[in-house]
Amino acid sequence: MKSDLHALKMAMALVSLLLALPQASVGRSFDYASSANYQQFDSGQQAWTYKQLQRYYRDWEGVRYQYGGLDKRGVDCSGFVYRFYLDRYGMEIPRSTELISRISNRVRLNQLVPGDILIFRNDSKSLHVGIYVADGMFIHASKSKGVMKSALSNPYWTSHYIKAVRVIEQDRTDRFSRRQASL
Repeated sequence: MKSDLHALKMAMALVSLLLALPQASVGRSFDYASSANYQQFDSGQQAWTYKQLQRYYRDWEGVRYQYGGLDKRGVDCSGFVYRFYLDRYGMEIPRSTELISRISNRVRLNQLVPGDILIFRNDSKSLHVGIYVADGMFIHASKSKGVMKSALSNPYWTSHYIKAVRVIEQDRTDRFSRRQASL
């Protein structure tokens, strides 16, 4: 009975996740390099954050996983997320996955915007975090491949998804992006 309930909950989570993802990311190939043409952003802030995430990913892609790491010699998942917010926004967010998971500003999957933090529970029951980019994709530091981009529609991530949280206030980011543009 308990395993049936768990299976039902997992199936419902998968359906919810797949319904929330943009159609371009489900079941067919998509060119994420040009996804700015696909993604419709609600504000200049979201477009700015998307561009920052793309640049950040290009700078960090392939950096190896290192537990406790915080630089390009090696970084763990929470360190990668921490560094993005520190480097791009001057914000210090919690450094550990456990503390990040306690952020209470929860976001529904169908309301994800670039920069939202995704939280997963992996097979070893520890937590994993990544940053939502757009079009059903997120960036993170994987133990096996280092810093990489993954699809939320991947069955592994779908079945291990816990929640998403938002740490960027809309008006704060708009002010920050205007200030950056004037420099």
